[in-house]
Amino acid sequence: MNRGAPLALLVLLFAASVAPAIASGTTPACPVCGYEFEMTASDHGDMPVKYSNVTIHVAEDGDSTWVVQNRIENETTVERFRNYPSELDTRVLTALGDARVFDHEVRNVSASVVGEKRIEIRFEVPNFAEHRSGVLLTQFSSTSLA
Repeated sequence: MNRGAPLALLVLLFAASVAPAIASGTTPACPVCGYEFEMTASDHGDMPVKYSNVTIHVAEDGDSTWVVQNRIENETTVERFRNYPSELDTRVLTALGDARVFDHEVRNVSASVVGEKRIEIRFEVPNFAEHRSGVLLTQFSSTSLA
């Protein structure tokens, strides 16, 4: 059996659930990406996110590892995070804590400045997916976040 097929199906289902949410203006699926992250952090100063990339790896046991890369436009903010990583940690934990995106506790959160204007955020979500009829599926839906 092709081991990549269940993961490809999971990614397809995830993408299908995210696109309508973004188009309809509901809460984005990723609380530390783009505009959502900007708004959570806006109380602490200027942090415009030019774009975000998120990669989700789902293990056979259903646990997931998320890697988010945000490109920040404000160089002063990036330097502040580089010099005071605890401030970045606080913003990331606040964004994850305010979001009601995941059914399970987010764990092993880390954030760091990577390169000149990128912030990388990593975290794990246990039991993100489960096996059903031989396929690894998730019921994650950003449309239920409103």
